[in-house]
Amino acid sequence: MRIAADSGTEIGLDASIAVCPPTDPARAMDALNNGFFAYERYFFRRWYRSLQYKLQHFPELDYGAELATAKSLDDLNRIFIPQHTIYGNVDDYFAAYALVGDRLTALAMPAYLIAAEDDPIIPVDDLKRINPVENLKIEIYSHGGHCGFIENLAAHSWVEGRIVQIIQAQLS
Repeated sequence: MRIAADSGTEIGLDASIAVCPPTDPARAMDALNNGFFAYERYFFRRWYRSLQYKLQHFPELDYGAELATAKSLDDLNRIFIPQHTIYGNVDDYFAAYALVGDRLTALAMPAYLIAAEDDPIIPVDDLKRINPVENLKIEIYSHGGHCGFIENLAAHSWVEGRIVQIIQAQLS
C-alpha cells in the first residue's frame, strides 16, 4: 500500500491489494505482546531463523552475538531497527510504516485492503484511522483471522479467490 501510494504510477502499478496489513505496526506489536502467546512466539521464531539463515550466507554482517541475546520480537526490533534501517528507534520506524491518517491519500490507482474483524494481530479499529481515499476500498469480513480466511476443513482459504476476482475486474 505504501509503495502504491508513493510510487505506484512511476513503477507502473495498475492496482494494489493488501491482505491483513499492519495498519499501525505499534498497535500490532501491542496485540502480539498482549494476545495469545503463541502468535508472538511464531513470528519471533520465523524472524529469528531467517536472521540465522542470512548470517550463515553473509557472515560479514556479524550480528550473531546480538541475535543470540534476543528473546522476543521487541528485542529483535530494538536490535535491528536502529542498526539496519534509516530509523534511529522502533517508534520512528513503526510510524513510518503505518497506513493510518493521510498516509494513503496519494493513491492514484485502485487499491484494496482486505481485513478481518477477528484478526488477533491487526486491530480492526485501526482501519477506521485510515482517512478516506477515493481509490481505496477497504473490505472487512467478520471472520478470517490473520490472513486465514479459511473456507473448509481442508484449511483452504477463500481470499485467493477474492484476489483473483479483483484482478479480473481490473483487467476488464
